[in-house]
Amino acid sequence: MKNIKHLFFDLDHTLWDFDKNSAETLAFLFDKYRFNQLHQMDMELFIAQFHQVNRALWELFNHNKINKHQLRELRIQQTFTNIGVEIQHIPATFNEEYITICPQKGNLFPHTIEILAYFSESHQLHILSNGFADIQAIKVASSGIAPYFKTIFTADTIGAKKPTRKFYNHVLHHLKTIPPHCLMVGDTLDADVIGAMNAGIKAVYFNPNQTTHDAKVDFEIQSLLALKDIFR
Repeated sequence: MKNIKHLFFDLDHTLWDFDKNSAETLAFLFDKYRFNQLHQMDMELFIAQFHQVNRALWELFNHNKINKHQLRELRIQQTFTNIGVEIQHIPATFNEEYITICPQKGNLFPHTIEILAYFSESHQLHILSNGFADIQAIKVASSGIAPYFKTIFTADTIGAKKPTRKFYNHVLHHLKTIPPHCLMVGDTLDADVIGAMNAGIKAVYFNPNQTTHDAKVDFEIQSLLALKDIFR
């Protein structure tokens, strides 16, 4: 791995703990709107349902089957309808409040700061995300990881999404580098790992939950600390 000069990191679910930050936001809104009293809703079920719906919709978004507006609207609507609450009972400002509050949360995966500090001394670090530029910028700032990154690449600024070759080729061209000098780290097999590998970039599958799969990957880790072992 001596040739690696650039480390590419996905943001959500890799560095920024989306599930934890989202759960805190949803719990706050759940209490604010007294969902347990008005609709006899269970907060843990509500949060779990949101995350299940959100993951499925992001998969569709990554493959251009829905757009940004549909993603944001449908994840709220489907979450409520799946647990038996009719759309007309969804608070009008719920979606806007969620989008405003959640990115300001700063929970990171364990060892994120340690790993970024360690590798920033010897490599250029970049974020590669299918998330929206304005939102990702807030997450990076609020979590304190902005100083470690040289560039943030997002799908809406590039005009293409991971896992397409167009996305990765744009990053390589912008950095004036080549695939053998880069390593991608991400939690999504399709977008982060397979997409990078198809572009000739070695990739690390970050799999903290040890999700079973049959994909052939270059590297797989359960902790960000294990990145150090790859370079030894």
